[in-house]
Amino acid sequence: AASAGLAPRRITNDVTDTLADYRRWFQLTGLSRREWVALHAVYGVGERAAASGFSGGVTAEAAEPDAFGVGYYKNLVLLQWAEVAAGRGKRQYAADDADGAAVRATQHDLFLVQDELLLPFTSEFAADASAHAHAFGAAWWRLMNIDRYDGPTANVCDGAGAPL
Repeated sequence: AASAGLAPRRITNDVTDTLADYRRWFQLTGLSRREWVALHAVYGVGERAAASGFSGGVTAEAAEPDAFGVGYYKNLVLLQWAEVAAGRGKRQYAADDADGAAVRATQHDLFLVQDELLLPFTSEFAADASAHAHAFGAAWWRLMNIDRYDGPTANVCDGAGAPL
């Protein structure tokens, strides 16, 4: 189709994804940069499926499905990451955390510290669990209600405000 070239490139977390692709992708959501970074904490929960071409998680706690905290952001900001082999044309990075545990990050994880527009929020959440919890709650609420349309221009949630 003639308009196919206008559609944004799908983010696949493979070696062809660029920071510019990533920025365009999150801009399409309508979320702020702070909201986008806050929601990324979900990637610190649970190990990445081997079927995705990735292994491990950004925190040692990632293997525990109920672990949710700012360790994800702390490790992204503080650790020295080195590229390691990953399957299926993916980029993956490895580091050892403060306890010596091997942890892994994807290219998209590291975009949060490589992008000068996202780094301030990544650093904020690494330093302040309460700020992250509030930002995550508000961003999650917004994400879940962002497309609840009421007619051509209104949203059924307009004026309701986030529950935090």
